[in-house]
Amino acid sequence: MTKQSYLVNNFKLRNREDVINLAVEILRIYNVRASEVLGIAKYNRLRNGNYVIESRKGSHHTIITDRTIIEHLNVLYTNADSLLFEGISYKNLYNYMLKNYSHIFNQFKTMKNRKVTHGFRYLNVHDVADATIRQAILHHKSLKTQNYYKSKQTGTTNGKVS
Repeated sequence: MTKQSYLVNNFKLRNREDVINLAVEILRIYNVRASEVLGIAKYNRLRNGNYVIESRKGSHHTIITDRTIIEHLNVLYTNADSLLFEGISYKNLYNYMLKNYSHIFNQFKTMKNRKVTHGFRYLNVHDVADATIRQAILHHKSLKTQNYYKSKQTGTTNGKVS
């Protein structure tokens, strides 16, 4: 089942926070890395209007198909020189996430794992026991990283709930 955007049809990109919120929606729905979202460029728009999110770690690319998100990306496309999220940094995303989604970061035992990319990705695999399914959800090339991901959640060790 595909997740739908929380953005309503009358949502407008009025300010910087709205643009950051759009980036966070893409993270939440498509389970990609923050660097991949921030790297969406004009050339990533396909002829059919969808956008390609290029993988940064050699896994498969992701296609944005949510019509509401695409409409907002098209607004950014019109105003962008190259990158659609031009001027938005990882630090901007991180601070927005701390302000609006701190509950997601609280699931990690250590501070070093409280990263924008990890937030929704961990949340989306929290109850997934099968490593192959977890691999597909996280867009990983290797099964070896799956236990690493599971072990960073509160109350788990080496992928097993304690």
